[in-house]
Amino acid sequence: MKADITYLGKVINVKSGNVEIEIAREIPSAAPIINGRLYKIGQIGTFVKFPIGSLTLYGLVSSVSNTPSSVENTVYEPNYGSRFLHVQLIGEKLGNEKFQKGVGTYPTINDQVHIVTEEDLKSIYGDKAKGVVEIGKHSSSENLPVYIDIHNLILRHSAILGSTGSGKSNTTANIIKRILAEYQGSRMVLVDTHGEYSSAFSKNSKVFKINDKKNPLIIPFWTMTFDELSFF
Repeated sequence: MKADITYLGKVINVKSGNVEIEIAREIPSAAPIINGRLYKIGQIGTFVKFPIGSLTLYGLVSSVSNTPSSVENTVYEPNYGSRFLHVQLIGEKLGNEKFQKGVGTYPTINDQVHIVTEEDLKSIYGDKAKGVVEIGKHSSSENLPVYIDIHNLILRHSAILGSTGSGKSNTTANIIKRILAEYQGSRMVLVDTHGEYSSAFSKNSKVFKINDKKNPLIIPFWTMTFDELSFF
């Protein structure tokens, strides 16, 4: 499989769910072209795969280095580049079965590592099915849609995390708009303490505000604590 165009390198260290990879010297550049598409090597957040017979393990690059962490006091060629990747294992796929989160088998030393192509990403993120809504495109591929399962989203707790200015509010508004477009007539209650979303849903929402003369927000007394009732 070293002759495969997707061949990336080999495993040199395994610690639980963390795997260290040495990129092969035969790789011509940090951005090989596979089937007409440019793939960047050594980018944090990109995927790699470990073919082990009929089982394929998938991992996410978490850090890169020009020296291996598993070997100390070793001198490597100058200008050899960032050739060592630390990968966090995220899931596995057996044959033609669906991708599963978590791993039951781990790679071993000298196991081959390959670049994850767009087709591999489709098997990880899946195709559109009943009960899912497309919320955007994957950052690594403009042709790869990303879906959320509405059933799981509603029944479970969810969080949208990010630093200030990273787009959390826009993401939230986009997800809600996609759900409303897919399931017309559905109703939602959005608690908007900072008043960020009224303009985003001005055409299909009714906004209630405290002390507002047109649409005042009326709170039942039983939702308030004793201290809150005493304040009034």
